[in-house]
Parts: sequence; C-alpha cells; structure tokens
Amino acid sequence: MEAQVIFIIVMVFIISILTMLANKMRIAYPVLLVVAGLFISFLPMIPRISIDPGLIFYIFLPPLLFQSAVALPLKDVLRWKRVILSFAFLVVLLTAAGVGLLTSWMIPGMTFALGMVLGGIVSSTDAVSATTIMHQVKVPSRVSTILEGESMLNDASSLITFSFALIAVQTGQFVWHQAILSFCWMVAGGAIIGILVGAAFVYMHKLLPMDSNVTIVFTMIAPYLMYIMAEAAGASGVLGVVCGGFYMSQHLDALDSSSHLLGSSVWDNTVFILNGFAFLMIGLDLPEIVSGIEADGISVIRATFYGLAITALIMALRMLNAYLAIPISRIRREKMHLEEKHLIVDSPTSFVIGWCGMRGVLSLAAALSIPLLTPSGEAFPQRSMILYCSFIVILATLLIQGLTLPLLLKHIHFPKYHDHINESEARDIILRGLAECSLEYIKKNPQVIENDDVMKYIMKHFQSLLEREKAQSLLYGASTTYHHILEKQRSYLFSLNKKHPGIDEELIRHYIRRIDLEDERLKSERRN
Repeated sequence: MEAQVIFIIVMVFIISILTMLANKMRIAYPVLLVVAGLFISFLPMIPRISIDPGLIFYIFLPPLLFQSAVALPLKDVLRWKRVILSFAFLVVLLTAAGVGLLTSWMIPGMTFALGMVLGGIVSSTDAVSATTIMHQVKVPSRVSTILEGESMLNDASSLITFSFALIAVQTGQFVWHQAILSFCWMVAGGAIIGILVGAAFVYMHKLLPMDSNVTIVFTMIAPYLMYIMAEAAGASGVLGVVCGGFYMSQHLDALDSSSHLLGSSVWDNTVFILNGFAFLMIGLDLPEIVSGIEADGISVIRATFYGLAITALIMALRMLNAYLAIPISRIRREKMHLEEKHLIVDSPTSFVIGWCGMRGVLSLAAALSIPLLTPSGEAFPQRSMILYCSFIVILATLLIQGLTLPLLLKHIHFPKYHDHINESEARDIILRGLAECSLEYIKKNPQVIENDDVMKYIMKHFQSLLEREKAQSLLYGASTTYHHILEKQRSYLFSLNKKHPGIDEELIRHYIRRIDLEDERLKSERRN
C-alpha cells in the first residue's frame, strides 16, 4: 500500500512537470503524457501497470464528462445541434461499419461482428485533446463548440455501438427490432435519468441550507449518481451525465459567489489530475498489451500495420464526412431560405473538424472491458488483436493529429462568422442591464437610501452608468444592500444568457465572475 501511495504521488508530480513542459513547447499535454507513459513503462524498476476498465468508466468518466457539459455553452450547442448530432451519431456508425468491413477483409479470422467491436471502440473522439489545442490557438467559437459537443455525445454512441457488437459476437445473433428498441431506451433513458438526478440536486440545494463546501461535494457526487443510476437502468450512463450536466449548468444561478469561485477551482484541479492520470496510463499499459499479442503468437509488426491501416481509414472517413457537410449546409441554407452570409460548415471549419479526430482513454477502457471468455467458456476471439489495434489508433491519432493541428491552425484563415453580436455592443447591453436592475432594486426598497450618503453615491453611480460605457470604482458601505444588488446583477446575467442568444456566453461568464469576486471582497470587508 505504501509503495502504491508513493507511486501515485510521483505520478502526480510527473504529470505536473510534463504539463508545464507541454505548455512551454506549445503542444497538447495529452500527447506528451502518453509518450512519457510509454517511456516510463519500459523502465525496469516500474511495476507492471494494469488498467481496470471499471476504474475509468466509474471513476474517471463521470466527472470529466460532467465538467465538460457544465462548461460548454448550451445555447451554442443547441444552435449547432444538427452538425453535432450528425458527427456524434451518424459519423460514429459509419466509422464503426467502415472499420468492420476493412478488418474483416484484412485481418485473418476477424469477422464483421468482431470488426464492429473494434469500430465501436475507436469511433469516439477525445474532447480533452481537442479542447487543449483550441485553447492554444484562437479559433471561432462555433468550431470549438461543435468539437466539444460532438466529443461528449459520441462517447455515448460509440459505447452503445460497442455494446451491441459485443452482444452479437457473444450470442452469435443480432435481432434488429430488439436492438432498435434497446438503442432508443439507452438514449432516452439516459437523458431522462440524468436530468431527473440533476433536478433533484438543484431542488435540494434550494430547499436545504448549504455552504460552499457542501455545495461542491454535491456537485462532485452528482455525476457519479447520474452515471450509476442510468447504467443500472440499462440506459447510457454517458448521456445521463452529459444531459444532467447541461441541466445543472442552466441552474448555476442558485449558487452563491463562494460556491462559484471555489467550485471552479476544485473542479479545474480535479479534472486536470484525472485527465493526467488517464493519458499517462495509456502509455503505461503498453507492455501488458504487447505481451498479450506475443502470447497469441501474433507478429507485433503485422499487428502494428493493421492498426495504422485502421487509423488511416478512420482519419479519411472523418475528413470525408466533414467535407460532405459543406454541400449539405449549402442545400439547407437554400431550402430554408436562411439569410446567413456564411455556411454553417465551410471549408476551414470542415478541415479543422475533420482533422480533430484524436482518440483517448475511453477507447482503451472500452477495449480492456472486452471479456476474456465468451458465455460458452471459450476465449474471446481476436481480443489481443483488438486491444493492440485500439492502442495503435489512440497513439497514432494523438501523435499525428495532435502534433500537427496547432501548426495547421496557424495557417487557416476563418471568415468573421458574426455568430455573436459585436463585443463592445454586448458589453454595453450587459453594463446597462446591470445598472438598470440595480436601480430597480434600490427604487423598490427606498428605505435603504434614506439618510444614507453611501447608498446615494451608489445610486448615483448606477445612474451615471446608464449614460457612460465605463464603470467607476465603488465604495464599500451599506454592505447588506450592496450584497443584494450583486445578487440581482448575477440573476440578471443568468437570465440575459438564456434570453439573448447573440451574446457570447463566455463574456457573460466573465461578468458573473467579476460579480462573484466583488461579492467575496465585500464579505471579506464585512468580516474585517
């Protein structure tokens, strides 16, 4: 136990150092972590690492998906829902089928059903790698939203495809009508259960008195309950977490400033550590995967060739589907008589979406979850080959696409899409709205300004804010009333985000954070 604890501490230290090095080198840190894991795995003093797929599915996956869902602007996801859903479901199915056809033709002993098992494993993209690169190089918000939204949802569709293919291999039969009904329940049931669990947590937060520590603990527990309950009901746990996260993201106005600020820090650090371990473990698991190939008498060179051929296929299929979205967008614009100047998916967007096909730890976890034996007691056919090919696809996409994407993005020129209104205009709307809701509160509570010079000054400030673009600094005083005004401003911003689709949600979140910080400074002044 002591050695394991020391090993974990050392791994956290290595993750931190490698992340700083990746930032200095301006490459996505998942790429460097996987390569480092490969290097560490060959050191003689390192113990053999074995990844338990249940560890990833039940410990890593829920918080990573939940944090992504809460951070992603839902209104932008709904705006680009057609593109996101097509890549998250249709492209996943086409990729899985393509891999099934290729492997059944190319690999001796590989049937189409076994190929679909492998296709389901490698058809989902990794959100972390793409998001990390998007933060390094400025891209339009529509591109990052489509990529992140697709990455979250295609985790569910790929796991569903993988599950059905696994059943077909184990039972030797596939009943279409049962599969369709099961698919509908996994999608609808997962979404419903996730939203119900999220609603229950929101209701409890409003009903019971909670401080910031309890609130943060509740948000850490929520994704696990969403995932476990959905899986127990035979639905998709991934969709449960994603939909529940989207629901709770629309009710963040129920949290106070302390919960907002502390929760953001706790979640950022937690997700960083989990992602670091997940990608490091991909590299660390290589010796076990290679030993499985060698034990089955399969040439590593030949297996590597198969893996690279599959990688080339899925990269080509994704790029093809990305560019097919251009004529589809043009037909839709003409059919619906849309007045948008630019297509929803144009050539620069198609290239970036097509090239952002990095695979991640979910693919490896799915591969490792393949049982050793079939229900009849026989060894699961081609298990080692499927595992090794999955590893090659993950490694190749991270290295090829992950390393080249930042360089390619620097030479891609995106048009100005005007998805959101001008930032200065948005700031003016926000500042005027904040001033108006603050004055409205003061006017509805006239007792707070009677014989109170500080409150008269505050009221004068908000009145002047309606006439000028820039705010002045506020004096601390009348703290209780000022706290209520800040709460009104926060509520106004959450409401504005839902009612005004033209304002970039990142800008609104910036102002919410400013209000949270102002509220925390006010609390500090009151304590002192």
